[in-house]
Amino acid sequence: MDLNYYLEAARINLGVTSRTADGEYDGEVDENKPQVAVSKDEIKDLAVYNYLRCVNYLYINKDREFESVEWLRGFLEKVAGMLNHSLTDSDKLYRDFECAHREGYHDYGSKLENLEKDLDTFYSWYFVVIDNELREDEAYDLCAMTEKIFDRDIHPLADGCGRFSKLLSTYILMRNDFQLKRIEDRKEYYDVMDPVAREYNGMFNPLNSKNFIEYYKSLEKI
Repeated sequence: MDLNYYLEAARINLGVTSRTADGEYDGEVDENKPQVAVSKDEIKDLAVYNYLRCVNYLYINKDREFESVEWLRGFLEKVAGMLNHSLTDSDKLYRDFECAHREGYHDYGSKLENLEKDLDTFYSWYFVVIDNELREDEAYDLCAMTEKIFDRDIHPLADGCGRFSKLLSTYILMRNDFQLKRIEDRKEYYDVMDPVAREYNGMFNPLNSKNFIEYYKSLEKI
């Protein structure tokens, strides 16, 4: 797949799944989150621009080798900074507040006291994922787990967890030259992703993402 493919495919899914890229902002729902730094008319264009800039940067680095988890983490934190550049009134990357409860959903996100430990575990796990050549079915399993664990189970960023989790899965697919899956419905996507993984001994057990993996693999390719 070439860069134009990934840019167009990423734009399609972003338009379905991201409220920010649709001109809305979660800071209006959760007062703990950083507040928007641009006008409502500018949110959509800036969110899309930043996202596609990140896709381009990941593609340029799709064959990059990472010598350590720390090196990978630094690279990904740079991408996360690019994602939210100029969107909010804060430059903090990770949240320093507990996730708000949302009506109709289970509680989500790591507790603050566990956040750094869960992040360390996630980056170590993701380092192994991208360091291996994957079969297509393995790649989609791991993309589903990546999106659920980062966005739902840990939810570490002050803003942009949904968008960033999809950049993480896109990077897995880029490195293995596979197509993105088409997300048709935002509500369905998050309904299947819920609840937070608690049943099977930790969030990295595939059984905790079983329903979401099955849903993800059932999606058509773009």
